[in-house]
Amino acid sequence: MKIFRLLCVYALLCCSSVVCADEVYQKVYSPSELNETDAYIICDEGSTHAIRKTNGSFLGAMNIRQDDLKGDYLIIDPDKSSVPDEFRLVNVKENIYCIQYVGSSEFIYYDGSSNYLRSKVMSTSDWNAQWSFNATSNGVSVDCANRKNYFISPYYSKFGVYTQKNDHIKTCLYKKVATKAKQVVVGGAGYVSFVAPAKINLRVTSGLMAYTVTQASTEEVILSSINVIPKNTPVVLHGAPGIYYLSYANQGVSAVEGNLLKVSDGSVTGNRQTIYSLANIDGVVAFYLVGQDVVIPAGKVYLQIAQEQASLSRCLTMSLVEHRGITTDIVRVCHQEDVEWYTIDGRKLSGRPSTKGLYIRNGKKHIINE
Repeated sequence: MKIFRLLCVYALLCCSSVVCADEVYQKVYSPSELNETDAYIICDEGSTHAIRKTNGSFLGAMNIRQDDLKGDYLIIDPDKSSVPDEFRLVNVKENIYCIQYVGSSEFIYYDGSSNYLRSKVMSTSDWNAQWSFNATSNGVSVDCANRKNYFISPYYSKFGVYTQKNDHIKTCLYKKVATKAKQVVVGGAGYVSFVAPAKINLRVTSGLMAYTVTQASTEEVILSSINVIPKNTPVVLHGAPGIYYLSYANQGVSAVEGNLLKVSDGSVTGNRQTIYSLANIDGVVAFYLVGQDVVIPAGKVYLQIAQEQASLSRCLTMSLVEHRGITTDIVRVCHQEDVEWYTIDGRKLSGRPSTKGLYIRNGKKHIINE
């Protein structure tokens, strides 16, 4: 039983991976990725500053937060009330661009008398407003197009143009990939539990499915898909392993009725009867029974079935229901004993299959993945 309690703790800790962000930017690694339709910000590499417009005579720095997602993503702090300054690129010729504020006619230019960056309305033919982008091991750097070895870099919180003789960190270019979004990481198992923010509805992105649990028995749970996740609603997300962005949905969305998924406030404990948690144990994704007195951490998603359905089953299999109301006939199966199994051609087996494949159990098709 001690081992079983540990499995339940594992179930609670391994299911979710979510990063909250208002503006998400991805580092650009090649000039071939640049275009005039995307929005960009310019950041100093390895620090917490990005170029922003100020009321003074030079361009200053805004604070950012960089999350360790393979070093490729930079996320603007969602707690800041100001909107980050963004730029568009205006192509002059091959790999030569002017950098223009979004929603403005002003370009960034290099003030040769002070080394500072400034902005004003000017011609794209002015060489002080022309920049080149060169690939480095850390990402694409922002350099003066007409001055060799001069590049944009912060200096005492004032962005300016410096030579490589100055020991300053080069700046890199980041492209916006999501606005007003929540980032979700789906691991190798293809499933993750998730709860929408208290005041925000989220739209399910392409390649990802969101499910609530609408029915449960002593053997399985029925997951029903939804297109928009209402605020403060716990769901199960399913998709190929990778990073997804759930955009904000502004329209009114009704709360989901009868959802058996709940969000722990930190006081919920397992009882070996009605409390389950999503987990991947021994290669099988299912809802596993939470051990006696195991505390479910605050903010974590769990499943609670009715007392009359209470069972000592180690886990509950998931059946997925699509938007059209059609139940998927292939579901993931967890360990269950004392049931009749058949091969796909109708041969009865002596017990649960020991090899991977497609089988028949209780009149339904099941995949064994272990």
